[in-house]
Amino acid sequence: STDVLALMVLRGDEAHTLPGHDFEIQTGDQLLLAANRAAYEALEDIFTVRGAFEYAVKGNRSKWSWSAIS
Repeated sequence: STDVLALMVLRGDEAHTLPGHDFEIQTGDQLLLAANRAAYEALEDIFTVRGAFEYAVKGNRSKWSWSAIS
């Protein structure tokens, strides 16, 4: 859990403002997020480190944890 607020999700030509917690993000979505510094740094790890991403998305700790996403 991070202190991040999704302000808007762009999906094709549709803009979803302030999507709810049940909104499912899809491949190709563009997100506008608001976050404090700690949350920003956590998101940076989630988007660049495979193990952090898998843990955030699936709750799985991978044996390949902390390898870079290419």
